[in-house]
Amino acid sequence: IHNWLDDVADTCCGTGTIPHEIIEIKKYKIGASKAVETTWASDKYKMPLQIANISMTSYDTINLANRLFQMNALELKVGTTINIVNPQNGNMMTIEVPRFGAICSNLPFVAFENLTAEDKVYTEKLQEETDLDGKSDLSYYITLHLADLLKDEGYLGIITSNSWLGTTSGDNFYHALLKKFDLKQVHISGRGRWFKNADVVTTILLLQKKNETIQNSQTS
Repeated sequence: IHNWLDDVADTCCGTGTIPHEIIEIKKYKIGASKAVETTWASDKYKMPLQIANISMTSYDTINLANRLFQMNALELKVGTTINIVNPQNGNMMTIEVPRFGAICSNLPFVAFENLTAEDKVYTEKLQEETDLDGKSDLSYYITLHLADLLKDEGYLGIITSNSWLGTTSGDNFYHALLKKFDLKQVHISGRGRWFKNADVVTTILLLQKKNETIQNSQTS
């Protein structure tokens, strides 16, 4: 996140660890009210969102409406209308999803053979629009889709499986990435897994959405 005044999102927020940290930093920099108003979190599943709501709320934000909602990341678009409850009066608030300055997310580790019927509807369409093949993980599709939610030169920071390294589908993913993003950094653990409860070895990708007027920069 380079501009803390920007709207920021975690579109696969799970129990809310990332949006909690974003709000805590934003509160220090821009105040509690603006921090909550500019931090967005969503997840495909309802159950973790209940925990995420608790995680995103503290004593000084308890009367503020978290921008938290249930939605498949592949379905999310700029301008999507969502309804959230105003904790001050119980009334329903209708707000639109903005274009984000940054998205930070720990993407789901779902191999192509385990895609749900719902996800296949979205991935098949994305496959036609990109260079991805039929053996692409769900995270590949989500990563490319998230570009449409970002401002030009907006940033994307994701945790994902390292399965894209050294495979044909991963090579296709890499080239598809470079059409939408400047790949700023790739972080790979040299000492085993970062997450002991995960079945895959993870990497961190830091990307910046391309602006046609700016030349590509180097990856570090």
